[in-house]
Amino acid sequence: MMTAIFLKPAAIMLATPVDRPLDWKSPPRLVLALCSLLGIVFIFWHGADRKREAEMDALYGQHLMALEWSVYETHAGRTGQIAAMRQLQEAHRMGDVSMLRRYIGEDDGFVAEMQENGGSYVEPVTFKQWQLKRAAFDEARSKLSAKALGVDPEEFRPITFLTHTVVTQDALQLLAILLLLLSAGFALEMALGSGALLAGWIGGGII
Repeated sequence: MMTAIFLKPAAIMLATPVDRPLDWKSPPRLVLALCSLLGIVFIFWHGADRKREAEMDALYGQHLMALEWSVYETHAGRTGQIAAMRQLQEAHRMGDVSMLRRYIGEDDGFVAEMQENGGSYVEPVTFKQWQLKRAAFDEARSKLSAKALGVDPEEFRPITFLTHTVVTQDALQLLAILLLLLSAGFALEMALGSGALLAGWIGGGII
């Protein structure tokens, strides 16, 4: 994601005719629109994500963690996650539900294995309850910005080509992109026009 921060302005600057004068009569509307869009997406999705993740922590801690923790060590050993398991054991000892939820609860390989073989690990009634609670957890997870906007690193979708250019992961990254847009993008749109800036922005994001 950080690479894209520099690729987008760079893709535009490579196409900039340095000898073309800036047209100060046409304000850089696209730059301002992109800045507004980035800010709105960040505030709307990331602000809501905090509440969603708190709800997921509560759901995971109450209904999933005890069962999944009891079988995850076997899965971790089978998949070569011994080093990570030591950190998870410390998190479990400290009661760090959030870390366990992010690592175990969102381990798609582990979930797939549980769905396929969980009936042989636990009692049928317990397994059925796990399936119901896991379905609720996965539904909540699907609403997180990374999932809903198609930028989950574990799941590529065509929409990623579009949403990747407007989704930022934290406030520092958002600030860096806004500064680049308001500096390089401001002058480039005035020199080349909105079409060239948009093509460079999307093209750089795809690259």
